[in-house]
Amino acid sequence: MAASAGGSPVIYRCRLCQYRSDKVTVVRHHVMAHLLYHPYRCPFCDLARSVKSSPINKHVRLRHPGQEPTFICERNEQLERSVYEHDVAEKSRPVLR
Repeated sequence: MAASAGGSPVIYRCRLCQYRSDKVTVVRHHVMAHLLYHPYRCPFCDLARSVKSSPINKHVRLRHPGQEPTFICERNEQLERSVYEHDVAEKSRPVLR
């Protein structure tokens, strides 16, 4: 957990809703959901996620038995830039508990 100069834990918050977390990566993936940005896709159906590999691999094992766990990545640089800009803005203005 990150801490501010005063020793208090840093809380990152979503500027689009009231969601908060002490982990910037969790907020980043939350923002991806707002933007409907899910670049990692199952090659066997329409499932898509914002998190790389693990959820897709688990999905393939459970829903497509016998298939090789893998995923397709369809990155969009413009949307990634939006997520990063949101992320950086929130890092520079943390909310302290």
